[in-house]
Amino acid sequence: MEEIMEKEVLQEETPLEQNEIYIEYDQTPQEVDQALHKFQKKTIYKKNYLYTGLLVVLAILYILQVIKNPEYTQGVILLMVCIVVLGAIWILPYNHRRKVKKAVENVEVKYSIKFTSEKMVIPSREQGVEDLEIYFKDNQLEALETDTMFIMMLSRQTLFALPKRCLTSEQVSEVSAILEEGLRKLYCREGE
Repeated sequence: MEEIMEKEVLQEETPLEQNEIYIEYDQTPQEVDQALHKFQKKTIYKKNYLYTGLLVVLAILYILQVIKNPEYTQGVILLMVCIVVLGAIWILPYNHRRKVKKAVENVEVKYSIKFTSEKMVIPSREQGVEDLEIYFKDNQLEALETDTMFIMMLSRQTLFALPKRCLTSEQVSEVSAILEEGLRKLYCREGE
């Protein structure tokens, strides 16, 4: 009786194991920079465009006031503040990417990731720490497929970049199909 139950359990687990895709990969500094740039476009650039528009309008208004009254010191100071803030909102994301890219240049790390039809799993690298399991149905994950990589964004705070060069063509097709089916509207291919 026990033997029959064990066979049933094994038969139930086998289809899940067959649908799992386990991938080990690494990342070049250029891939990290590219993925982070796409992530920033998705998460902060829209906001930066809005702030840029507002700051440009304010700067124009202060310029007009300073032209009318050159002694309007407060207008000159506020114009300078607008210019500094405008520069900062575009320079800070670039500097962040540059620093991350530089930090990755001298580090060779192997990452791993596992996909099933219902979740993405990031295996823990530390003893006693559970794997990170991200279920597609929870709508926390967004994915972008480019020509060179899969970029998975978790809650607009965490980024996972999976270079296609580390996958076989069959794995690329399988991962693409899993993400498209699991994420539906939260998955897109670049250019679509």
